[in-house]
Amino acid sequence: MGVLAKSSREVSIFYDSNKKLHKEVYAYLVSSGKSINQRDINKFDITGTIYAELIELLECDIIDLIDTSHEKYQGGDSIEFNDGVDVLRNQPELLRFPILVNDKKALQAISMSDAIKFFDPDTAQVRIP
Repeated sequence: MGVLAKSSREVSIFYDSNKKLHKEVYAYLVSSGKSINQRDINKFDITGTIYAELIELLECDIIDLIDTSHEKYQGGDSIEFNDGVDVLRNQPELLRFPILVNDKKALQAISMSDAIKFFDPDTAQVRIP
């Protein structure tokens, strides 16, 4: 069992509260009324184990989480896992997109609307004529 809490009733978000898109995706989740487990990478220590689980769920490499176009990024187009974790832990502003986790799936939210993919339609309140 991993260290990430994966629940169908909750969305976990790993985000940088200093970035506009990250804040917008978080606000979008809050407005949904869904239970949210927020992990602002500026306030919480995201371990290598958590990054490893996120990468496994996302089916990507650590470099895919890093904004390589950011002026502070000094590496190349590929990076070893441990070096990538060090980059993200020491320079959290390099997290490319907010990461959403729900149940056994994860997504890098490239836009606010990506958050909708984690909502289950609640038909209990729909009145059928």
